[in-house]
Amino acid sequence: LNLYAGTGNVTLVLTEGAVTDGDLADDITANVATVTLSDTNDSGDNFGASGNPIGTSVNDLRVDTSAGTNPGSQWITEANGLTQLNLNAGTGNVTLVLTAGSVADTDGGVDITANVATVTTAAGATAIGATGNPIATNVTTLISTSGTGGTYVTETDGVALGSGAGGNTSTGPIVIVAAGAITTGDTITTTA
Repeated sequence: LNLYAGTGNVTLVLTEGAVTDGDLADDITANVATVTLSDTNDSGDNFGASGNPIGTSVNDLRVDTSAGTNPGSQWITEANGLTQLNLNAGTGNVTLVLTAGSVADTDGGVDITANVATVTTAAGATAIGATGNPIATNVTTLISTSGTGGTYVTETDGVALGSGAGGNTSTGPIVIVAAGAITTGDTITTTA
């Protein structure tokens, strides 16, 4: 996969199958990237794979793999940080790794929908959300790693933090507000 729009936008709609790529290069470069996997007949059409995430270099990332009764999961590596996002995996999982920059969103809608969401930023002055603009989630389990900017999340209902699959760590504050119960299944570490 190699979609290069520079400062333009990319829209990719797949009516059948998954999106995969085996190289380490950025696969999508754009201002806004919108990817929809709309196949309802298969089992779990994924965006990327555990060992081969889709590499992006975008400002605004929108990926929807929620179609059908067995939604697909998403594995994404972002090169420069995100100013907007909407990742909808339904009951699939989302793994988002930023090699530079922070995760931000200001639109007020749900930003990540998944069973398990794993969000990791690089060390340094990076963050997941912000005090006035937390990342909004609708997930069962949240695993996060952020830099000195901290982690700021609002959850639409209850959420398990870590749940044995990894902890939540930050060299800044960790602020998670949920409409339901917050449970911990692993370590929560902050050095703020």
